[in-house]
Amino acid sequence: MWTNPLITDSVSRSVSENTDSRQSMEVRHCNYTEMGYDIRKDSRVRIVARAFAVLSVLGLLPKREVSFVFAFSDIEMHDRAVPMVTFQRGKAAKRLIRVPMHDQLDGSWSRQVEQLVIGHESAWPFERKRGRTAFWRGTDSSVPALDCDAFKHRACFVNNETARYFPRLNLPRLSLTKPRRIDARLSGVKPRSSNIGMDQVYRQLGVLERHPRDWTIQEQLQRRFLIDVDGSSQSTRLYWALLANSVVLKQDTTNCNWYSDRLRKHLHFVPLRSDLADLPRQVSRLLLRPSLARSIARRSTTFARRWLSHEDAMHYLARVLNAIEESQRPL
Repeated sequence: MWTNPLITDSVSRSVSENTDSRQSMEVRHCNYTEMGYDIRKDSRVRIVARAFAVLSVLGLLPKREVSFVFAFSDIEMHDRAVPMVTFQRGKAAKRLIRVPMHDQLDGSWSRQVEQLVIGHESAWPFERKRGRTAFWRGTDSSVPALDCDAFKHRACFVNNETARYFPRLNLPRLSLTKPRRIDARLSGVKPRSSNIGMDQVYRQLGVLERHPRDWTIQEQLQRRFLIDVDGSSQSTRLYWALLANSVVLKQDTTNCNWYSDRLRKHLHFVPLRSDLADLPRQVSRLLLRPSLARSIARRSTTFARRWLSHEDAMHYLARVLNAIEESQRPL
C-alpha cells in the first residue's frame, strides 16, 4: 500500500540531524516478488532484505508499519506520485528519498574494501604515490548499446564526432591530447557493447587500452590524483577514492547519492566541469600547490572514515525508515 505521497527528499536531508532511532524487534513483511524480483537471485534485493533483517535484530526498525516503494535500479531521475526510496536520484528530482547504495549496505563488501584501502594507505602515504597525471580506468557503462533513449542521450551512436557527448569516452580522448596531465583509458567493455562490435570502434577512437584488463583497487590507490566520472549512475569508486589518501577530481553531474550533499568542493574533492574541459588546468593547479593537494586528500579521507563506513550506512538507512514512519503518522 502506498501512503502519504507528500513525502519529499527533506526526509533524506533531515536524517543527518536526527540521531534518535526507535527501538523495535518486530519483523515486517516485505513483498519483493510483486514486481518480479527474486530474493534468491537478485543480489540487490538480497542485500537490502538482509539489511532490514539486521536492523530488526538490532531493534532499529520503526514500531509502526511503514509504506513506501523501493526502487532497486541504479538511479531514479524523476519524481513519482508515490513515496519512493532509491539508491540515487537525479538532482532535479525532489520527492525521491535516498538511501545508501546496496554495496555499502553489504557488510562483506564494504568492510573488505575499507580494510583493503586503509591497509594499503598505511604503506603508501601521499608523498609516495605515483604520477603527475590524473588517473582513470573504467568501463563504458554510460554509453548506450542498442538500448539508447533519445531523450536521455544526445546521440545514439558513437563516432569521432559524437564521442565527446559521453564522458567515459570524452575523458580518454582528452587524455590523448593532454598526456602530461591525464592518464585515462577504457579498461573494459560491457558485454552487450562487445556483442555489437563497439570494442573495435573504441580501438579506432584510441580510447580503449591496448590490452584491456581489470585494474585492482590496490593498483589505482598508488596514484596521487584519481578521476571520478559517472557511469550509468554515480560510481562505486567514489567511496574508496574518498577513503584513499589521494585527491579526487570529480566531474559535475546530474546525479546524487546519499552523501553527496555533505561533500564540499575544494575541501573533499576538486570539482570538474561536466565536459571535463578544465581537467588539465586543475591538475596543473594541484601540482603548483602541493600543500592544497595534501589537504584535500587528508580531509576527504577523514570524511570517508567518519561518515561512510558500513555501520554509518546502516544507521542512515534506519534513520530514513524512522523518518518516513514519522511522516506517515496521522495528524
